[in-house]
Amino acid sequence: MARRLGATPSFVYQVEQGRKKPRDGKLGVWASVYGVRYIDLCRCLDRIPMDLVASLKEEPSPAAGDPFAHLTEEEKTALLPYLEFVRWKVRQRTAAQPEV
Repeated sequence: MARRLGATPSFVYQVEQGRKKPRDGKLGVWASVYGVRYIDLCRCLDRIPMDLVASLKEEPSPAAGDPFAHLTEEEKTALLPYLEFVRWKVRQRTAAQPEV
């Protein structure tokens, strides 16, 4: 991760722990490496670029902890069979585990 960010591993660790923050000029790289939106990274670091303030007012934030908030109803419906399969697999694993 540090190599992809062009930073030292200790600096990446300190950023992840909230002890340090990357420079504003590097936030775009950090966002792309971590697979998050630039604006969401800015929000997490309490650094909201002034040119994005207007877009923050217009764009609703997905509920924290809801990884499916960005999906359409059609996409959610299409995922139901897969979700049932995953639930079945989890039940199978749980049933196969010896009780402690």
